Amino acid sequence: MKRSTSYHGLSPIARALLIELIDRYNGSNNGFIALGVREAAYEIGCSQMSISRAARELDDADLVRPTQVGAWRGRQATEWRLTWRVCNKTGQLPRNQWQERKPYVQLLLPAPAKAPLTNSERQRRWRRRRAESQPTERIYIAANDDDEPYCIGRVYYGPYPWNFTWEDHTRIDWNDRRKATTPEQWQEQNPDVSQEELARLKDAEFPF
Repeated sequence: MKRSTSYHGLSPIARALLIELIDRYNGSNNGFIALGVREAAYEIGCSQMSISRAARELDDADLVRPTQVGAWRGRQATEWRLTWRVCNKTGQLPRNQWQERKPYVQLLLPAPAKAPLTNSERQRRWRRRRAESQPTERIYIAANDDDEPYCIGRVYYGPYPWNFTWEDHTRIDWNDRRKATTPEQWQEQNPDVSQEELARLKDAEFPF
């Protein structure tokens, strides 16, 4: 129980209250261990509210259980039982399975070596990194004075947000451009296009 996560999750006052309950256990009075809030506050040296919270912590951690709740009018203290011992009042069996806390020595050990990647895993990692490094394209559209949309430029983003390039576009009719499915058709619709723009559009994807 001492090496369990239930014990190490307790506050200092809850641990002190548990020690007081263990000190009153004589081997045959489990379930009859009487300890009230006022007596526990006097023994530990804290407030009664802190003792109430500590008792709630012990109950939630399943370390101790009250078998009979005390009463102020009858001057009767609460009776407790330790869950890792046989209850002499109800005959309930003890709890023997506890989640063990990782020792501090294990935290100092080096991390285990990772298994080497297989050829298929190495290829998948290479494809993923290559796809992430490919630049992405974003088209910016604006409207002119006649509320007609046109493409004002493109931004090519690299693998990092700050790695980008900007390409300016000539102010062309966006509606006519969407009708074209090849650069040649778009050149017929826009005879005043420059050769540099046409060469760039031949490498682009149609339609936009």
